Amino acid sequence: MFNIRLLRPIAAILLLLLAVAWMAGLFNSTTLPGEKPLTPASQLATYVVEQRLIHDVEEIPGSVIAKHNTVVASRVLAQLKSLTVRSGDTIQAGQLIATLDDADLRAQLRAVKAQQQANLAQLTQAQKQLARAQALQRNGLVAHNQVDEWQTQVNELTARESVLQQQYKGAEVALSYTQVRAPISGTLVARLQEPGAMLNPGSPLVSIYNPAQLQVEVSVRERLLTELTVGARHQISIPAAEATRYAIISELVPVADSGARSFTVKLDMQWMQGVIPGMYAMLKLPAASRPAVLIPKSLVQQYGQLSKVEVLHNGQVQSRFIRLGNEYGDEVEVVSGLLAGEHLVTGSPTALPVATEKSQSPQAAF
Repeated sequence: MFNIRLLRPIAAILLLLLAVAWMAGLFNSTTLPGEKPLTPASQLATYVVEQRLIHDVEEIPGSVIAKHNTVVASRVLAQLKSLTVRSGDTIQAGQLIATLDDADLRAQLRAVKAQQQANLAQLTQAQKQLARAQALQRNGLVAHNQVDEWQTQVNELTARESVLQQQYKGAEVALSYTQVRAPISGTLVARLQEPGAMLNPGSPLVSIYNPAQLQVEVSVRERLLTELTVGARHQISIPAAEATRYAIISELVPVADSGARSFTVKLDMQWMQGVIPGMYAMLKLPAASRPAVLIPKSLVQQYGQLSKVEVLHNGQVQSRFIRLGNEYGDEVEVVSGLLAGEHLVTGSPTALPVATEKSQSPQAAF
């Protein structure tokens, strides 16, 4: 006779198995992960995925530079007395921008002038003595060597007069350098000295650039250099000024940066309001056409960093995660996850009368 004591543990085991099966969802109506119940195709609006040629634009970063940038420097050894301009000032060519102490140069000029006067007096006296000696020599009263001596003295004093004249002109030029004037018209970039500073020849005073003549300087890869030519027009943009213009290639520097394997390219640009040297610029170069899969951005569902679309495959609506690329207006490139010819569900299949499915997270479907 069957022992009733064995029924209790057997019943407990059966109840435990039923509880595990219920928690595992064996008694729920579910579908496979990533799929939704079959919906009649006639009730679904779809979009056919196509592959098309796209024309990319390669953007190369660069900087705005001044085509004409001049550093004005001292040309003499002197102390800076005054500097009348500051950064940002508009400068006209020939405008007085600085004065240097000229006391020493004026003293040199007076010294040379005094030497000229003394030499001229000696020369005048020597010329008179030479004329007397020549007159006496014609009468046979003076030897030839005495005439030659006076002639030599006159020649030496004449030569010395020429040297002193050159020294005087040089002193005048050096004195004029104490009045520093702008060599070009433009905008003052930087004030590099302050009054009271002792300047040597070549010491920079100010930096000036011409705002009407600017350039964009970029570094391009060696592969792109063969596609660029001097005189070609390309589009540039200045984000800070919210401006886009065409610029003309004026220079292709033939020496590469050995570390980056890049070449410097300079483009002349037209004047734009608010654009100054140092601003960030972007050169836009057309790239070769290539095939790509594009779909409307409205069909893409975002889950954090994940992108998902609804695909109609073999009569079933699947949730498929895809990887996106660049955007082109209202469309976006699909790098992977979709093929040309597939159908995307444009409506909401969950709004149609379908069987109840167990909800699942994007991570579970993925």
